[in-house]
Amino acid sequence: MTWLRTNVEWVFSGIGVYVISLVVLIITALIFRKKVKAGVKKIAKVFVFGWGNTTNINQNDEKQ
Repeated sequence: MTWLRTNVEWVFSGIGVYVISLVVLIITALIFRKKVKAGVKKIAKVFVFGWGNTTNINQNDEKQ
């Protein structure tokens, strides 16, 4: 408990920075909602396409 009393400024400033950055992130996400949604759809499409690719790409296939 003495550590907290001696370092209270550092602890609360760290918490403050975290809370402020979280608020800024939420506001930014709300402002750019459509762009974020489109970006997430593009990323999801890439992953779905990659997941559905069942072609065996084996470079060490011995066909002699």
